[in-house]
Amino acid sequence: MARLVLELEEDYAFQAYGIVSTSKGHRLCWAINKALNINLKRDKDIEIISKAKTSRHHAIYNFFDENLHIKYRLIENKKGVSMFLPEVKNADYLIVIDSSEEVDKEQITLKLRSIKAVLLAFHINLDEITSKQNILLAA
Repeated sequence: MARLVLELEEDYAFQAYGIVSTSKGHRLCWAINKALNINLKRDKDIEIISKAKTSRHHAIYNFFDENLHIKYRLIENKKGVSMFLPEVKNADYLIVIDSSEEVDKEQITLKLRSIKAVLLAFHINLDEITSKQNILLAA
């Protein structure tokens, strides 16, 4: 009997950036709002339950640009020992930009790096991240 193998290629319509910063979330949010000319606002925290059944809440800030139909999210990656994306251990925060075909990766990275509160900003290759479903849950 012949076997049919179905290969699914995951295609995510968002880009993710890691941010290293010692600033509190609200301060970083304010600086990002100024640099990117957006209006991120605090939303309900995201709950992550670990394998040990402990619960951690990660702060999230959202903004939807109605003119360009782009959604921006700033997510707290590190909360105590909990990590929102465990593969990105060095990032304190994550910026997720939906509808990313209209967004220039280099331009966003340069703008993030220009912020005084940001020590390091980098684009995250989503093909290397196995827990990217966490980002979908935060949508």
